[in-house]
Amino acid sequence: MAIGLRNKKLLAIDWDQKDLRLAMVMSKGDGVELLKAVSVPIPQDVVMQDAESLGAFLREAMRQSHISAKSAIMNIPREHVVLNTLNLPPTPFEEMPALVQFQIVKELPFSADQATVDFAVCGHHDPKSPCSVLVAAVRHDDLEFYRKVAREAGFSIERIGLRPYANLLSVLSSMPDVRDKSLLIVEVGPHLSEIDVVQSGALTFSRAASVSLPEFDKLATDNIIDSRITSTPIANLQPDESSGEAVKQLMVDVIRSFEAYRATTSSVKIEQVVVCGATGIEAELAESLAARFGVRAELFSPEGALDLPEQRAKELRGFSAVLGLAMGQGQEKIETFDFLNPKKPISKRKLRMKKVPVAIATAVFLIGAAFTFHLRFVKPEQDKLDKLMSSIRRDQKREKPIKAFTNQVEALENWVQSEQYWPEVLVALTNAFPPEREAYVTRLDFDIRSERRSTKRTSYVTLKLRTSKLGSVNQQTKSLRDHNFLNVIPGAETPSNANDRYKFDTKVDAEIPSRPKPEKKKKVPAEESEKTTNGDTQAKERSGSEAASSESGDSGKAKAQSDRSRTADERGESGR
Repeated sequence: MAIGLRNKKLLAIDWDQKDLRLAMVMSKGDGVELLKAVSVPIPQDVVMQDAESLGAFLREAMRQSHISAKSAIMNIPREHVVLNTLNLPPTPFEEMPALVQFQIVKELPFSADQATVDFAVCGHHDPKSPCSVLVAAVRHDDLEFYRKVAREAGFSIERIGLRPYANLLSVLSSMPDVRDKSLLIVEVGPHLSEIDVVQSGALTFSRAASVSLPEFDKLATDNIIDSRITSTPIANLQPDESSGEAVKQLMVDVIRSFEAYRATTSSVKIEQVVVCGATGIEAELAESLAARFGVRAELFSPEGALDLPEQRAKELRGFSAVLGLAMGQGQEKIETFDFLNPKKPISKRKLRMKKVPVAIATAVFLIGAAFTFHLRFVKPEQDKLDKLMSSIRRDQKREKPIKAFTNQVEALENWVQSEQYWPEVLVALTNAFPPEREAYVTRLDFDIRSERRSTKRTSYVTLKLRTSKLGSVNQQTKSLRDHNFLNVIPGAETPSNANDRYKFDTKVDAEIPSRPKPEKKKKVPAEESEKTTNGDTQAKERSGSEAASSESGDSGKAKAQSDRSRTADERGESGR
């Protein structure tokens, strides 16, 4: 992700009902360098809906934290925004604002004149291809509230971004390996939690869930000595009745939000979960989400994006929105939100005036270049091309039977290669399976499927398991991957009805790897083959002549013996 802050300090500000978060950063290569991060609890006497009260507290918090800035950037939370995804035909960037304004009017619950509308393109923008854009509308009154807060605090606002989009940028910068996955991002707040669905790096769904969390007695934890970070030490709460009830309520809202999104996009499947926040129940919530969706769940940690040790980055779990806001400052305008300077339609006259000189110059250049190129290069080569084409047509006629035979051979090889040696498969499954005290198999299914438009066949195995503890399916999944099984997908873990130690039912689906191809025999050169053939012929001729000589010698001996026998008989008759 390219970040271009022009080597200047940048102050990002974000808050919820209980905490104010400040982050001072500076550009560093293709990322940002954290200069200072401060989290300040908001006193109860501060009226959050009063811009003067909140601005005065913000000014005092900056003074006590030794942070000074003439300008800053802020976030609009999800609950103050109307969010929609629009699909646009192939459109140049200059014409997109007008098209978005025309379509979003039908989706707003209020008049478009009462709101500021901005949008960001989902993924890469190609003017010649259709694209999706995420459109956000904010009422003018809400924007004016942020301007008043900034005036009271003594600085100007440089940009107002969108908090769900800032969370997305922060997660992708910290975990670049998840950019191509379907993600579920949950930012836990004291009263409102944001639930986002991300597909291939683009925010496709966002909702604010109203779940008020009680005050938890957090565990004591050692402070991390880092002059850049000033915040309340974070410790994961030990699961108890109050935290379990809070996690249960959050799980209900997360599942409800996901099912609402899946009603419009039925093919979506979550591949990883990321939990942000600093309330203390994030670890317990991550475990519940991992078990519910049967995928890996991680806690947000920006050590990779900010080059921090893991223990120090842990203190920034609640800074996902404010850090993502800073990271998005240097992005291209088409890729980010700015409600102070939204993308506005350009008049048709200006568009035409911009296009006319370029079109004329391009046409003149292309005509001249085409004429010159034809005279110098095309005509001399045209005759050669005709001859080559006729030769190609003759070769294509001769190629057809050869190609058909090659396809048949390839189909036969693919069929043979797809065969499995099932004893080897069973041995591999046995080696990958955990000890019997942890799990046992209740059902084992094999399936062989033919690939579309191919003679290859792929073998699959489904293991239905009963495990003794929650999370065993993840260990079994890793073991199968270590034994070269492909596309291993763990199933959800559900309580079983058994009365023994095996408390959970689950399953694992995996693709059985193909057997390695046999080595092909080396071809014998033509000269050596001819010599071998001539040698075999000469050896056969010699063995034939020797056999004939042996037969003639044996026949002569038999004839002489027969003559002697007749002579002896004649002598005996004359004596009698």
